[in-house]
Amino acid sequence: MMTNKNVVTVLSLLIFTLLTACGDPGDKADTSSATNKDKAGSVQRMSAPGADAISTDGPMKEAVDLKIDGSPVAITRIHECAATPGRGLGFSAMTDDHIGDGSAGVRVGGGFESSKGQLLITYKNKKWVAKDGMGALSFNQVDTRTGDGRSFVTVKATGKAAAGSEELPFSLVVTCEPGGT
Repeated sequence: MMTNKNVVTVLSLLIFTLLTACGDPGDKADTSSATNKDKAGSVQRMSAPGADAISTDGPMKEAVDLKIDGSPVAITRIHECAATPGRGLGFSAMTDDHIGDGSAGVRVGGGFESSKGQLLITYKNKKWVAKDGMGALSFNQVDTRTGDGRSFVTVKATGKAAAGSEELPFSLVVTCEPGGT
């Protein structure tokens, strides 16, 4: 039987793995220059006040809502969605028509923990990255508990993912349930 400590350790490892898997797609960015650091954007994390309080205004299911350049993307398959209230989440999802190289459809994955976050979008034959030192990423986290005792962690992120010198504006809302997908 897994203890709470073991569950937290497993979820932390999953988030770390997702952050690592969504790493640099091969383009070497010079993160030491002031220009790249200025482009990185801000990273924010907020736990909802009274996260242990009952809230019926929060999400009621796991979901990934993505907009690329202002247009909604029909994310239909969530492969991973792991969360720890007050800590963060990691996820991986895609459209039904996604092909691994990004020649069709969209895949999105990422991880958010404390003040660190990273997002990888595979789209139009490219891997677009938003993280500290590459692209721009701003996010916040809200934890909610429903009247029936279920918990959810929601991250709202915006910014511009980068592929070399190109940028791709995005907005993302991902909701995961601890012990979920």
